[in-house]
Amino acid sequence: MMKPNYLSFLIFSALISLVACKPGSTLEDIDIDYGYEYFPLEVGKFVEYKLDSIVYDTVAAGVVRDTFSWFSKEEIVDTFTDLNNDLSFRIERTQRKTAAEPWQIAEVYSATRTTDQAIKVENNFRFIKMVFPLEQGDIWDGNLFIDDETIFNIAGESVEVFKSWAYELDDIDQIDVVSNMPFDSVMTIYQANNQEGFEPNLIELRYSLEKYARGVGLIYREMRILDTQCIADCIGDPWEDKAQKGFILLQRIIDHN
Repeated sequence: MMKPNYLSFLIFSALISLVACKPGSTLEDIDIDYGYEYFPLEVGKFVEYKLDSIVYDTVAAGVVRDTFSWFSKEEIVDTFTDLNNDLSFRIERTQRKTAAEPWQIAEVYSATRTTDQAIKVENNFRFIKMVFPLEQGDIWDGNLFIDDETIFNIAGESVEVFKSWAYELDDIDQIDVVSNMPFDSVMTIYQANNQEGFEPNLIELRYSLEKYARGVGLIYREMRILDTQCIADCIGDPWEDKAQKGFILLQRIIDHN
């Protein structure tokens, strides 16, 4: 006869003790909130954003900072079964320069939510956006399927955008306001922040943050992907001033259904 696993017995005993702390509770009363509502997927759902960016371009006369602003709309339009036999959602991203212009199709990508992951596939890059159940302090490799040495052409300069990324769920179920829109349950995920710690990177800034709201999805994104070769003469200078290539991107929700 198979002997019970000792570790399994301890875990089960701890669970029994936890339930026993609440009078009248049973094992069936335990309801784990996985946090799926932070990554809602439903055909017909849309979110509109305002985006602002600064692109750094090194020219003979020095560094030029080009600014761009536009509007983007992401709408779930259909479903399909992916290669892993998971239900995936087809999302159309349209954009326009001003609110008066018609929307123009810019990209089609997909999103999938399994029991333990939220995944987005954009431009053939597969991102593990979340891991379920959501817990503050969780760390994971959100770019597991991406080569962190992939080089992107940013204003004619080569930039390793995904270098030094490491995802961490910083906080969850917080009150926040974005674009004067209040949200009562917001989660913040740091995707990259290589300036933390005792030895920050002096020549490469990789900072990426996303905020999600329950029932809405992504409501805010901030990316600062900047490189510089100015070290000794730029000690103490803000990255926005000493950067020689790369970009800054701010994305804020302005409407949703």
